[in-house]
Amino acid sequence: MKALLRIAQVYDIPIANNKASADFIITSPFMDEEYEHDVINFKQNIAERANTL
Repeated sequence: MKALLRIAQVYDIPIANNKASADFIITSPFMDEEYEHDVINFKQNIAERANTL
């Protein structure tokens, strides 16, 4: 189960773990339209945060 949750997180797959989250996902306005999200460059983000310390 843990591996499946991790794969879903890595590939940005929405998961409903209970009835409330399933209802939220199904009724979301993003279900009917294309959704653009920011892809974070983690190496760059960590390097920038390290420079501020």
